[in-house]
Amino acid sequence: CFKTGAEYGNQKGEAWEAVREVCKNEFQGTYYKGWKFTRCRNIAGKKSVKFTVGLTGPNAGAKRFLGEEECYSGLHKEVKNCGRGGETTYGNWYYR
Repeated sequence: CFKTGAEYGNQKGEAWEAVREVCKNEFQGTYYKGWKFTRCRNIAGKKSVKFTVGLTGPNAGAKRFLGEEECYSGLHKEVKNCGRGGETTYGNWYYR
């Protein structure tokens, strides 16, 4: 979890909705090893959230498809578990 930056506070629900939207409309698809994509969304309280997903994990193959639910499962944990967001690398995927 990040130690600095704005906290989600009352906007945590909006941040979760933003995760759902970027996973559905922008992050799902085929990735090649080393690829990372970043998207920003504005939420209430003059805050913005910046999400990054990448095929950079230690077990990542040359190419892999990221579906909406797999994306959401990994990325929403960075909102749910960390008041300021966080970053985690799993076997295949990096989420921030």
